[in-house]
Amino acid sequence: TSADGAALFNISGTSYLENVTVVGNRGGGLVFNDDATLVNLTITGNSGGCCWVTTSAALNAFGSGTVVTLVNSMLAGNSPSAAFFAGPDSPPNCVTADGGSIVSLGNNLLGDLAGCELSPLPSDILAEDADLNPIGPNGVLVPTLNPRITSLLVDGGDADSCPAGDARGISRPEDGNGDGSASCDIGAVELREDGLFVSGFEEL
Repeated sequence: TSADGAALFNISGTSYLENVTVVGNRGGGLVFNDDATLVNLTITGNSGGCCWVTTSAALNAFGSGTVVTLVNSMLAGNSPSAAFFAGPDSPPNCVTADGGSIVSLGNNLLGDLAGCELSPLPSDILAEDADLNPIGPNGVLVPTLNPRITSLLVDGGDADSCPAGDARGISRPEDGNGDGSASCDIGAVELREDGLFVSGFEEL
């Protein structure tokens, strides 16, 4: 997207996003001016913008009473706004302003929380690097960022909040790391065990 376009800007109306990968955007990734529920999202590789009510980041909750909830989602590995007046301390991952808030429902992987005013839960993982493979088609029309077998995303999700499938239609949960237990993964993609061996380079 452009310097201040964002991938999605919702001005009004409740939003529900599931199994979505938000990557490679400038000017912010997701901007909500109304309530939103985000389930199994991968939000990484985005940079903030400059000219909304405040400097924007990868995930933004603006407006009085706006509540954005996160569960089983990755919000890490994003960059601050490159606008010359944004300043070196511009938040990379999330921003709240004008009474908006971002709330964790648990089992998220969260990076730098500066600007988020978010309180992590015990089930959240605090890390900036999720150990993902490069973005690619991975056997489907929509490009995805697949976790490697060593990724903290694998088996990190909450079973009660886990969708029936991932962004590619792969069933959840899967025993992607071959540890004998099928558990839901954090993010838009569920790691699937290869029929012959488990590999960090697997495409499906």
